[in-house]
Amino acid sequence: MSLGVPLVIYSVLLVIIGLAGGSLPQVLKMTHSRMQMVISFVGGLMLGIGILHLLPHAFVQLKSIDQTALGVILGLTAMFIFLRWFHFHDHEPPEAILQAPENLVALSVHHHDHDHDLGHDHDHSHDAPGHCHHPRHRPTWAMILSGLAIHTLLDGMALGASIQSDLTHNHLLLPGFGTYLAIILHKPLDTLTISSMMMRENVAWKSRVMWIIGYCLVCPLGALLFLAGISQLGDIQKEILGMVLAFSAGVFICIALSDLLPEIEFHSHDRVKLTTLLLAGIGLAFAISWAEPSHQHRITPKIIDEYIPPK
Repeated sequence: MSLGVPLVIYSVLLVIIGLAGGSLPQVLKMTHSRMQMVISFVGGLMLGIGILHLLPHAFVQLKSIDQTALGVILGLTAMFIFLRWFHFHDHEPPEAILQAPENLVALSVHHHDHDHDLGHDHDHSHDAPGHCHHPRHRPTWAMILSGLAIHTLLDGMALGASIQSDLTHNHLLLPGFGTYLAIILHKPLDTLTISSMMMRENVAWKSRVMWIIGYCLVCPLGALLFLAGISQLGDIQKEILGMVLAFSAGVFICIALSDLLPEIEFHSHDRVKLTTLLLAGIGLAFAISWAEPSHQHRITPKIIDEYIPPK
């Protein structure tokens, strides 16, 4: 299969799914609880892909546990710092964004006031007197879009690395599919946020559509740039590919946990549904990993002998 074929397929599907996510505010009421159900499943999938797919592929390329661990911690730390400084990754229902412009800022700190569709009202405020966490500025749709664009560019690098790794091992049926699935299921949450922010600021419908299409194409662009760049690296291809895979694993793990961990305290009444969806996402990632050819990243005595140098 030509490399361009999966990239074209991935690009078209990303645009379709992204536009669908951006249109959700107009066709479906996405309450906080419903958002968390989606996030639990997608978060579980991203966590599973990061650990069960990207991480083993990185180890196969690098042949070093230490270098693989270094790549993971670099990716996780870089994404953590990025999230902490730019606060672009909040996934709240459109009503919260449209009704209260400051909500996206408030949600990036320790104040939670959720109105669930199950009739549960919570007011969890952890702000102590004299200890104000709230930033002074309000994020605009352009700020949110810029932050998410950098995030999706990293997704594109992860996709490119996964495609290259699968091609290296002759896994030609939609190479990089596991990583792509985690990305595409997460994109509607991002475009939902972007679209809601644009609606709040009265951006015209045609402009919203064009910006969302452009945002969705950043991911395949990142994959294309990575694949074009790595082909020029010669002898150090495997090392760079392995480090990018390990870095991407850290990014996926950080994104998954940033979605999953903040809501643990506030969803005890939904614990069965959310836990089930989390496990379903991890289970899907495991199924994708298990379906790959056994020689790709399963540890065998031969591989162990090859990777562990003699004393």
